[in-house]
Amino acid sequence: MSDQDRVAEVVCPVCWGLLAPTGRCPTCGWPPPAPGPTAYRDAARAFDHAAAIRVAHARGHTGVPDDLAELVRFGPMRPGIAFPAAESAAPSGRAAALTLLTAMTAGELDMVLFLEIGTRHLSTQWVRLDDFGFVRASAQDRVRQEWRTVVPWLPKNVAARELTLAGGVGRRPALGTEQAPQALGPRARHMLRDNWGRALAELREGAADLAEQAWAFVLVERRPDWSWCALAAEIVHEALPPAAVLRGGPFAAEETALPLLVEQLALDVPVRHAVHLVSGDPRANEPGRERHDVLLGRGAIPGAEAAPLAEITLALRGEAGEGHDVALVVADSTHAHEWPEMARVKVIAPPGEVRFAIRMPAPGRVEFASGHGAAWEVAEEPAEFRPVAPAARGPVTQRPWWPREQTTCDLLCAVELGGEPDRTRARLDLVRALLLTAADPPNEDPRWGRACVVGYHDHPQPWRAGHDPLHRVDFTDPAAAREAIAEWTGSPIVDPYAAPLERVCALLRGNRLAWSSHRPTLVLTVGRRGPHPYVAGLDPARAHGGYRWDVDLMAYQAARPVRHMLVTDDPGYPRSLEPSARRRTMKAWHLLGASGCFTLGRSKPADLLRFGHVAATDAGGPPLLLDLVARPEADPAGPREDR
Repeated sequence: MSDQDRVAEVVCPVCWGLLAPTGRCPTCGWPPPAPGPTAYRDAARAFDHAAAIRVAHARGHTGVPDDLAELVRFGPMRPGIAFPAAESAAPSGRAAALTLLTAMTAGELDMVLFLEIGTRHLSTQWVRLDDFGFVRASAQDRVRQEWRTVVPWLPKNVAARELTLAGGVGRRPALGTEQAPQALGPRARHMLRDNWGRALAELREGAADLAEQAWAFVLVERRPDWSWCALAAEIVHEALPPAAVLRGGPFAAEETALPLLVEQLALDVPVRHAVHLVSGDPRANEPGRERHDVLLGRGAIPGAEAAPLAEITLALRGEAGEGHDVALVVADSTHAHEWPEMARVKVIAPPGEVRFAIRMPAPGRVEFASGHGAAWEVAEEPAEFRPVAPAARGPVTQRPWWPREQTTCDLLCAVELGGEPDRTRARLDLVRALLLTAADPPNEDPRWGRACVVGYHDHPQPWRAGHDPLHRVDFTDPAAAREAIAEWTGSPIVDPYAAPLERVCALLRGNRLAWSSHRPTLVLTVGRRGPHPYVAGLDPARAHGGYRWDVDLMAYQAARPVRHMLVTDDPGYPRSLEPSARRRTMKAWHLLGASGCFTLGRSKPADLLRFGHVAATDAGGPPLLLDLVARPEADPAGPREDR
């Protein structure tokens, strides 16, 4: 034995102190005690338990599931072990990804590549612009691989595979034997690096012109706290550093597939071209789209909020089965007749007012959501939207919204004055607003000549001889008519089932209002209750002189170029009547609202007059009364990472 060996037997190699006869250093305690079985078991169990918790959090559980608990080494799990709540990591990278997508719509980038590292799959998605200039993540540009395809020797059992990916070891080693498990880290790194290299080569081969195009790379890390996911991200950073990394918050939800995630991001990207709403109803010898309503201007942001692009009132004319085509076009050129169509639907509903909304759930994809009609029984006849194949790109013949030549029309308003004070006040306010707009119409709006107002109270009860329930202002200048009714007020309801509309019809049958028999006239009735029943010789109004109200109405329609529109403040009123009164009221509303039926308070006076002018002049095509929804203002503090 050498002198060096003799020294090693009595001297501590750590502090060089003399060892005790037991071979332990009394100064520093060398050698350290071997780990006992309890300490090792506790450490192994805690290590696997932490990985099991990560898997449980990713799957939305509030405790470790049994299939995971069975895999924890030296289990079973101790009862009562605290299960920590999942901590939601703050989202990051959104602003950088939006910058790249915006650069693509602006023409500064050709493509953006998204790579997703998830707990089940590794996915890649090329993002391009479609023919309309919207961001598109199509299925044919997506490649998705399961983890076992990339690393074949991962466990087949789902729970064991997830525990391994999350960093656990488990009772069953993924590689080797129970007695001699092999290290997984080095082999996993090698296989992931080779797989990413092959995937990138395939992507470049698939996009043959990739070298000639400008593109950027975005990494989506679903669960960066999982060991193998973090390892894959590390390898990606080594091979191709990404321009943006999305993680945390909504980006962690693997239920949102990668294409959907891209589309949700792209809804907050400014559009490349404006999107317009136009009529799709054809009319001979009318080239081009002469009028359009802007849904999205160039550079506008559709927005991922629930708010629609627009809420629209479509004033329908004609029979319900005919329908009217509505088209969305992309203004990608200076010539309107060259604008391509994104979508086209045929709206089928009873004549009158139909409210609906246009939404954009994904870039360039629109949905038509039906709203409500007015006085018709909309519950039985809801608006129907039938998809129609878009017209081919190129010159398209379209019908204009408004008549090309401005024809002067007259306006006659019949307003019910009997009822609750707030109802009659709202009716009179509408009539006064109509007269004000007719006297001074906005630019390019239809021209109106003279105006007449007929107001009808209830019949007194008991009936008094010589009482006329009508107030009237004969045809005169709209401003003068408005001044004449400035002091008009309502009166109480006497008969809850009817109003003297039959007296109004008898008045219109003659020529006592000094109206023109040649100029087109719009008769706009603003009321709630229909006419009384007619019994020969016993008419409650005692105003017909032997004629029925519907006969009077048809007689003056035949004698003059008139059209009828109705504004009612209670579309559900007829359904509350007894059957005979209900049928009579619905018949009156059908005749008095033949050219359009609207709900009080839902449409602007200028819109009502615009549609009424189209109806009175027999101009083709229903106008769209477009009411754009205001977009939220941009955050002055800049883009938020948590959106």
